[in-house]
Amino acid sequence: MKPRLALGLALLVAVPLVGNSALLALPADPPAHRHSIEPIEESDVPSEAEIHQYDDLSPEARHVIDAALASSDGHTTVTGEANRPPEFHYSDYAQYGSGMYVIEKGGTYYELTTYAGTSIDVRPIQRGLFVALGFAVVFVGVAGYRAGMGYVPVVVAVAAALPLLPVLAGLYRSTDAAVLLGTLGALGVCLVGGLLLAWTWVHGQ
Repeated sequence: MKPRLALGLALLVAVPLVGNSALLALPADPPAHRHSIEPIEESDVPSEAEIHQYDDLSPEARHVIDAALASSDGHTTVTGEANRPPEFHYSDYAQYGSGMYVIEKGGTYYELTTYAGTSIDVRPIQRGLFVALGFAVVFVGVAGYRAGMGYVPVVVAVAAALPLLPVLAGLYRSTDAAVLLGTLGALGVCLVGGLLLAWTWVHGQ
């Protein structure tokens, strides 16, 4: 490809990479609250554990208890603060009264454990990597144009466009890990392309 067309292709890919904030302006996933329940004998209830009567619990708490009991593995998850039982505590640590509860329902005792379902939001990292990739593509495109080597910017532009495609297609939420790895790979391609152009320029002097 002619260097001028290769530069144009590089700029075409770089623009959405640098202006990616709008592309990744997605609402954060609602918090997930996980629960597990299992029956226990009354004699196994610790003395320090408060026994909560099922009928005295909030509708949200009764809902998660019923859902966990109805599931095959004794687990259930609710998302969003509106569905979170207000009397339960959620974290990555549980003890009686804070993440572990004894529930009495219909004469049967249950031990309910609650967990906080947290996830890492990688969108800020992805935004920064996209911006860095966009400027790297521009740099390689300009360097390739000046060196008269059109194929290097084309390879770099194609590599940079691959992690961008799922975002443009609205599939980022389910492909965020692949997009992140693809962006890092494209940055590696940019580095190799830049070094190749630099080597060519030095030896061409």
